[in-house]
Amino acid sequence: MRSVRVAFIGAMAILIVLTLAQTFVPFLPVAPLQEYRKPVPPPDVLGTIMNGDGRLASGINAWFDDQVGFRSILTRAANEIDYSLFGYSKKILIGNDGWLFDRNLLRVAIDQARSGNDVDVEIRRLDEVAAFLNRRNIRLIIISTSAKETFYADLLPAHSPRLPTITKLQKYRTALKERDGRDWLYIDSDDILKATRPDEPAAYFRTDPHLTAFSNYLVAKALLDKIASMEGTDWRWNPDLQLFPEKVDYGSDLRFLSVFSDVSEFALFPKLEAHYSPDRPPPGEFFVKPPPPPFELFFHNRRVEAKLPSTVLFGSSFLDWFVTLGAFSNFRDVYRMRGTSNAIGVALQAVARQSG
Repeated sequence: MRSVRVAFIGAMAILIVLTLAQTFVPFLPVAPLQEYRKPVPPPDVLGTIMNGDGRLASGINAWFDDQVGFRSILTRAANEIDYSLFGYSKKILIGNDGWLFDRNLLRVAIDQARSGNDVDVEIRRLDEVAAFLNRRNIRLIIISTSAKETFYADLLPAHSPRLPTITKLQKYRTALKERDGRDWLYIDSDDILKATRPDEPAAYFRTDPHLTAFSNYLVAKALLDKIASMEGTDWRWNPDLQLFPEKVDYGSDLRFLSVFSDVSEFALFPKLEAHYSPDRPPPGEFFVKPPPPPFELFFHNRRVEAKLPSTVLFGSSFLDWFVTLGAFSNFRDVYRMRGTSNAIGVALQAVARQSG
């Protein structure tokens, strides 16, 4: 028994020495964890002491926790045990058929789904927005898109929190549909995506919260065709969309899972050479660089093929694929802004400046 204890102590001593060496003088290449945060900076020990604060441990511990050697390996090993043996992850919900869901996004979706009493307030706010734009001869088009955790609620694990039977988004969609074509134009992504055939690509990525390229195409087509109809033209957007399988190993849900197992997926994308790139637009199309604030993209099109009027796109990363799919080529101008509803005031001021 004594030899076993000595061997254990020796092994622990070697592990501590190797860990300290890897921390301060890395000798093995170790892939870092892909995290949505910056590592804790080194503590200002001298400054803390000079300010009369003797509490140094918390800053040193936080920095050391992020810098300790083999941290990424040990973290992935612990996550792998939880994932492979128990089907559990601290940050990710492992759903049916290997679908991954972000715990925080589900929590937000549930909180929003339950706060349904303020739908009337938000509709009145949209009334003000629509009236503001109509006075400037600008039509408001609204696109609603569910979170993956809401759209695929049936794939959530049985132990996960459940959404209410009637959600705020359902109430909101009903209210928007009632006045579609009168006070605004409305596109319901849920209706579009649920109408796809079983043999067509999934609506969302299995390992990421975003819509797939095919789903983005369907929503973009609905938007362009809606605008074309509003303009009184028979033209409809029908690009030659050819999709090919590509490995997806960069989804945020997958990165949060942080395991050794290959949890990647294959999804359909347009060929890389067919991607529309703002760095290589066709003749007659150009992007202003840098775009004037608060715009993220500032696009102009002088080609005769441009069928649709100048348009402001305001929204989240769910609009990013509109560029890649080449949807912009159908507009005379596109002013792209990113943000949430909290930034709507800035967006309206920018629209007013552009429309004179």
